[in-house]
Amino acid sequence: MKLFNIIYIETHNRCTRRCWFCKFGQERQDSSSRILEDGLIEKIADNLHKLNFRGRITPAETNEPLLDPRMVEIIRLFRAKCPEAFISMASNGDLLTEELFRSMVAAGLDGLCLTLLR
Repeated sequence: MKLFNIIYIETHNRCTRRCWFCKFGQERQDSSSRILEDGLIEKIADNLHKLNFRGRITPAETNEPLLDPRMVEIIRLFRAKCPEAFISMASNGDLLTEELFRSMVAAGLDGLCLTLLR
């Protein structure tokens, strides 16, 4: 029996937009910027490797994942540790370039959903 099929890892708590329907569009109680430490990301990847995880890994939640300059390396890490997992993310597309997209695919990204809401 599987423990879980999908894991979301929010590597930071920032976004490029202030959409009315999202927590980032609301007045925040704590407006400080936070980032998940590299060591904790590596520990999560190691633990998923030990579980032989084959589900979906999404290195984002309610943030803009492309604001994290480590994203290509994060994708590369999860691909190396979980070669059979499906790695995907959703982005609003504000920071996406063709070069970044190609780098993420080369690192192991399987799927990208662009919301492109305005």
